Amino acid sequence: MKRLPVAILIFASLWTGCGRNTKTDVWRVFDECTALYNLSDTTGAWTDALERAEKLAYESGDSAVWGELYYQKACYDISCGTGDSVGAFLEKSIECYGNSDDDDGKAKAGFTYAQYLNMFSRYDDSEKILQTALAHASGNDSLRALISAELMFLRISNGDMRGAVDYSNSVLPLLLQSGDSSSYIVACGNAGVAYRRLGMNDSAMLVYQKGLDVAMKFRDYESTAFLLNNLSVLYCEQERYGESLQYARKAAAYAEDAGAEIEYLSALANEGISYIKIGDNRKAVALLRDVYARGESINYYPAQLKTINHLLAAYMQLGQYDSAAIYIRKGEDMASKLPVGNNGSAGILEAKANLQEATGDYRGALATIARLEALADSNIVLPAYKLNALKSHCYAGLGDYRTAYRMASDAHEGLDSVRSVEAERKLSEYTARFRTQEKELEISRLTESNLRQESRIMKLTASIVAILAVVAVGLVWLVSRRRSNRQRTEIMLARKYIDGLESERSRFARELHDGVCNDLLAIGMEMKSGNADAGSAIRNVEKIRGDLRRISHEMMPPSFQHAGIDEILSDYMSHLPDSGIRFSYSSEGSDWQAVPSNVAYELYRITQEAVSNTMRHSGATEAYVRLAMDRRGILTLDIGDNGHNSGESAGVGMRTIRDRAASIGGEIAYEGDERGTELKITLKIDIDAGK
Repeated sequence: MKRLPVAILIFASLWTGCGRNTKTDVWRVFDECTALYNLSDTTGAWTDALERAEKLAYESGDSAVWGELYYQKACYDISCGTGDSVGAFLEKSIECYGNSDDDDGKAKAGFTYAQYLNMFSRYDDSEKILQTALAHASGNDSLRALISAELMFLRISNGDMRGAVDYSNSVLPLLLQSGDSSSYIVACGNAGVAYRRLGMNDSAMLVYQKGLDVAMKFRDYESTAFLLNNLSVLYCEQERYGESLQYARKAAAYAEDAGAEIEYLSALANEGISYIKIGDNRKAVALLRDVYARGESINYYPAQLKTINHLLAAYMQLGQYDSAAIYIRKGEDMASKLPVGNNGSAGILEAKANLQEATGDYRGALATIARLEALADSNIVLPAYKLNALKSHCYAGLGDYRTAYRMASDAHEGLDSVRSVEAERKLSEYTARFRTQEKELEISRLTESNLRQESRIMKLTASIVAILAVVAVGLVWLVSRRRSNRQRTEIMLARKYIDGLESERSRFARELHDGVCNDLLAIGMEMKSGNADAGSAIRNVEKIRGDLRRISHEMMPPSFQHAGIDEILSDYMSHLPDSGIRFSYSSEGSDWQAVPSNVAYELYRITQEAVSNTMRHSGATEAYVRLAMDRRGILTLDIGDNGHNSGESAGVGMRTIRDRAASIGGEIAYEGDERGTELKITLKIDIDAGK
C-alpha cells in the first residue's frame, strides 16, 4: 500500500486564483510559492515570498487569502521536513477557508489535513474531514477523485477491503479522465492490495497491469517499481517464488534508476522474503539485515518493521535465537511508537511468542499470545488456528496435556476451514480461466459439438486438479509436520548443550557478585558510622562495588555461536551506562556470520576494554565504535574519542588489547594526542570458509 505522493498535496497550481475575475498581487505571490515548491526550493526565495504574501494578506482582509497563506506555510514546512507546525497551519487554513465561499480551497485544505492525520493513524478524525471535503468538492471531478482515493487508502488502513474496492470502482475512472497519472498509478496499486487481501488475485493482477501500462507510458520508474513490488508480493502469496524473486529484482532495478530509496528497500525486502520461502535463510538474513540497516539510517519505520518480521522468521528457521532476541528488542522499541494493532506490531508479538516457546519460556509465550488475542478487533490479528497451535505447544511444555489437546483440536478444525476456503478460491480461478477459453473457442467459430466436448474436458480437468490439490496439501502437511518434529528435537538438544556451557560461567559470576559485592556493602555500612572522612571512603567503596557488579555481568558474554559480531556490538553499545560521553556505533558490511566465533569474541573483549578506558581516562565528550568489512574479507574495528591522550598506549589495558589482537592475527594501530585518540584493529576474514 502506498500513500498519494506528497507533491499531490499541493493544489495551489490548480486552484490558486480559480473562480476569480482578477488575479491580485497576493495570488500572484502564491503562484510564486507553488513554483518554488515544485522546484523543491527551500532557500530564502520562498521565505521572502511568504513574508510578502503575509503583508498583502493583512491589506486584503480576505478570508480565502488567509486560508491560502496558512496552506502555503504548511507546504513550506512539509518541504523542509519540519512538521511541528504543519497541523496547526492546516487547521488555520481550514478555518479561514471555511469563512469564505471558496469551496475548492475548503476541499483542498481539508484533504491535505486528512493526509497529515493519516500519517499518525488518526483515521477517525481523517474520515470526518475527508467526507466534509468531498462535499465541498462536488463541482471538481479531479479533486473529488483525489479525496476518494484517500478514502480508499483509509479503508485499507482500517482493514475494510470491501469498502476500498467499492471506492476504487469510482476513483480509477475519475483519475484516468483527469489525466493525473501519478495519482492513478498509486490508486491502482492500493486497489490491487485490497483485491489481493480479499483473495481476488485475478482482479489484483489486472489493476496492477493497468497501473504499469500508465507508469511505463510516462517513464515513471518509481511508480513502476512500486507496482512491480506489489506483483512480487502477489506471486509470493501464490507460492510462485521464482516469479516473486524475478519481480522483486526488476523492482529494485527500476527503483535504483529512479533514485527511489523507499521502493528500493521494499524490493530488497521482497527479494529476501522470497529467499526465505525457497529455504535459503542465510542469504535472506544477509539481505534483510542490510535492508534493516538502511531503513534505520533514514528513520523509515515501515521498511524496518516489514524487514524485521521476516528477518526474525529466518533466524528462527536457522535456530539462531540470540540474534532473534536482539531484533525482537529492536522491533518492540519501534512498535511502541506505532498505533496499537499495527500490522508490524502484531508481527513482532508473533515472533516474540515463537521465540519464547522455542526457548522453553512457555508462560511468557502464553502471555504474549494473550496480547495478540487482545487485538481481535483490529482486523490484523493472526488466524485463530495459528495461535491455538502455538498455545498447544506451550501447554504441552508446561505439562497441561488436557489443554494442549483441546488447543490442538481447535487449531486443526481452523486449519481445515481455511483450506476449504482456499479450495473454493482456487476453483473460482479455474472457472474464470475456463470461461475465457470458451470465449476464445467461440471467436474461433468452432462447432457446437466441439464446444460441448471442450466444456466436458474442462470440467473433468477441474475436478482432477481439485482432487490433486487436496492430496498435495495433505502430503505437504504431513512432510511439514515430520520436519517440524525433527527440528524441534534438534533444537532442544542444542539448547541443552548451550545451557551446559553457560551454566559454569553463570555460577562463577553469581558467586563473585553475591560474595564479594555483599562483603563490600558490609564494609560500606561499617564506615558510615566512622569519622567525618567516611563520606569519601563510602563513595569509593560504592564505586568498587559498582565496578565489580559490572565485571560480574561481563563475565557472562553473549553467545557467539549464533549471533553475529555486528549484532552483539550494537546491543552492547546501546546498553552502556551513563558516563557523560556520547557514544555512537556504526557498521558497514553484511556477511558477519562469516566471522569465526573466536574472532568475534576477541573483538568484543577488545571493544569492552577500549570503551572502558575511554570512560575512565579520556575526559572525552564524544566517542565512536565503527565496524566494517569489505567484500575481500578485510575487517576493521575502529574505536576513537575526542579526549586527551592519557598515555594508555603502554598501560595494562593496551597490553591486553594488543595480546588479544595478536591472538587472532590482527594488526593494531594507535594514535593519540590532546585532540583525541584512535585505536584501529585490522585483520583478514576467510569469507568462503564461513559459507
